[in-house]
Amino acid sequence: MTSSTDITEGLTIAYQPMVDLQTGRPWAYEALLRPESASPSAWLAKARREGAGPVAEALAITLALRGGRPPGGALLAVNVSASALASDAVQRMLPRDLSGLILEITENELVLHGSSIQTHLDDLRGRGALIAVDDAGAGYASLRQVMLLRPDIIKLDRELVSGVHLDPAKVALIEALSRFAVRTGAMLCAEGIEHEDELATLADLDVPIGQGFYLARPHARWPTVAPMAALACREGLASALRHGDRPLGDHVQILQEALAARLSNCTSLADLNATLPQLQLLLQADGLSISRLEDPGGDPYLQTCAGSVWEDEPCYRVADYPTTGALLRTGDAAQVLRGDTGADEHELQLLHTNGLAALMMIPLRACGQAVGLLEVFSSEDRPWTRQQLTLARTVAHHLATLLRHLPAHAQARAVGHSGHPRLTTLRALPAIAANDTTGKA
Repeated sequence: MTSSTDITEGLTIAYQPMVDLQTGRPWAYEALLRPESASPSAWLAKARREGAGPVAEALAITLALRGGRPPGGALLAVNVSASALASDAVQRMLPRDLSGLILEITENELVLHGSSIQTHLDDLRGRGALIAVDDAGAGYASLRQVMLLRPDIIKLDRELVSGVHLDPAKVALIEALSRFAVRTGAMLCAEGIEHEDELATLADLDVPIGQGFYLARPHARWPTVAPMAALACREGLASALRHGDRPLGDHVQILQEALAARLSNCTSLADLNATLPQLQLLLQADGLSISRLEDPGGDPYLQTCAGSVWEDEPCYRVADYPTTGALLRTGDAAQVLRGDTGADEHELQLLHTNGLAALMMIPLRACGQAVGLLEVFSSEDRPWTRQQLTLARTVAHHLATLLRHLPAHAQARAVGHSGHPRLTTLRALPAIAANDTTGKA
């Protein structure tokens, strides 16, 4: 068998910062193998072929620990495979007190059964170590590793990070992993950040830690974070803190915050109409209608105040639409699908006439009373998701308060003999386009 001296000959360690993406300061340093004549993976593969895998990994950890504690109270991360972690060689090399140490489980081999290694992980955590899993998001196997090992730190695969600012699918997967991390008490670390746009997007997705050449390259002695990258981190946080200065993107939380800010500053119905493009984007809708409930004590009717060209949008009696009336009384939401033969025939006729396929209705309530209705339209015959329903309810809360304070539309409606505005029995499709902000105050 190859001796330990042969194994470590020409082997050095380089350190790369894992950076706090809010402050731009090193949160930890990862110790990286730097063999003289082979890549790290080739060096480890050779050691394993010669039956010295655990010994090689144990000696690499020893070299990393000889560098001492990182500056500024940062943590130190060392790499180790799952099988080597349980070996006597690695266990003997690890100090009793593991405070400040991150043990990063590499993807060199898959953990097929979590019970045995979990015993070792519990012991290591009890001694102060944090457990990280590498390359999360690289495939089902890596996600299974995350579920089995329940790490304290989930490191996102560099392929998932690369170009994330240009790929909504990557954003969606990182959002899902972020929710998983929050629910399991873990934190995310994005590997392979090479551009400022990637950094900005990841920070907006609440990925707390990042690593990559844009932030800092590996070095034999504790490298500092690149000044421009540290500045980008700090400016990103400052921008998020400034009122009204958040960039408007397609990330749900950013869009929701920006929309709430715009609604809180509406002073007219024209202002309300101007928020419709962002509202449609948030709810993934093809059309919207926001109506105010009038004359609730007599024969109530709904009058649209946003979501259409005003002159063409009719009022309509609540009594003519039983489903709408029930929602206003109970506060429940409802959806109507073109393919649902059991739905309210009046609502189905509305969809058919206007070439629509789905409608979601959210009552607007303030101080326990119905004040209006939010209607969300889709040209696809598909049910609304629970997330879209939750978002619509959140928006409805803002709209309900807003409608109570906005002035009524200045243009008077024609009034019939009954004293009510001219009422129609069929509503028209809101004519405003997603990028049209026309509206009359």
